[in-house]
Amino acid sequence: HRLFRYTQGWLDSEVGYAWGVDANNFNGTARAGGFWRIGQNLPRNFIPDYAGIGTAGSLVGLFDGEGFGWEIFFASFGEYIGYSYLEENSGPYDVESRDGIVGLVLGGGISLDNFSFTLTLQGSSSPIRQSDEILSFGNMSFMWKI
Repeated sequence: HRLFRYTQGWLDSEVGYAWGVDANNFNGTARAGGFWRIGQNLPRNFIPDYAGIGTAGSLVGLFDGEGFGWEIFFASFGEYIGYSYLEENSGPYDVESRDGIVGLVLGGGISLDNFSFTLTLQGSSSPIRQSDEILSFGNMSFMWKI
């Protein structure tokens, strides 16, 4: 959900939030988060983040704009873990999952008509209770409209 979109000269800014539930045979989670992005000719998609709080729903409206654009975004999220296959089937390894995790997402991208390139970096607390290490990864997306 977009809370507001603001344009000052050539610079656009946007703030929004997302939430969702994921239920499958590996994890059962509920997640909520918010984002802020700035740039020029921002993409028209709902959520800029393709690896953290976003899902395939992040792509809706991505190619609705025209011309060159760029974006930098920041997001944070919290996730409740209701079910973990790893915990339930760990056997002798004694794995305990946390009740929830928190995370931060940083990213940026460029777009031109029917092409989009985005780099996203994410860090979150570990879903495993016995670990205090930060879980971090990156995601690079190159998309085009056929």
